[in-house]
Amino acid sequence: MKSSHLDRRSQYSQKMLRKALLELMQTKKLSAITVTDICKLADLNRGTFYKYYDDVNDLFSHIEAAFIEELRSLMEQNDPTSSEGIETVFRQSIRILKENDDFVRIAQTPESAEHIIKSLLSSFDLQLLRFAKNRYPDVTEAEATYIIEYMIGGCVKIISHWIRDDQAMPSEQLIALLVRLLTTS
Repeated sequence: MKSSHLDRRSQYSQKMLRKALLELMQTKKLSAITVTDICKLADLNRGTFYKYYDDVNDLFSHIEAAFIEELRSLMEQNDPTSSEGIETVFRQSIRILKENDDFVRIAQTPESAEHIIKSLLSSFDLQLLRFAKNRYPDVTEAEATYIIEYMIGGCVKIISHWIRDDQAMPSEQLIALLVRLLTTS
């Protein structure tokens, strides 16, 4: 019984530290944020912070890694080589983006977005290559790689615009648009 209480307390502490960092990043650069800033906002002591993380960058890396892993897991569970698979991937991706809205807004800088995309692409480039080769059977593997970059880049730009636009377009309409763009010639 004691360990589950500690697990909940640990989860709560980590959640509050994450929330505090992301809130601070709305007004400050990561390099300007201190452990003291985070602990003060999270109403936790520095010892609690250092129990879980080495420094501010380590906390951010954990947040980013958890987000990327959630999206990576989604891609591994679905086959993005069919219209239905693509739609499922987008539907679940939009759900994950909404659940992680605080992180997603921070990750809108070109450097962050590109890093996240590269991390994701590296985990399922074989699936994407198969998608491009199925979609365009006459292209070489090198050309298929360029096609993947083009498609993913376009999707990321559209989703980024949707996020910056405060999700003004209904998510179902966005999903339908993305699927149509990827599956029609």
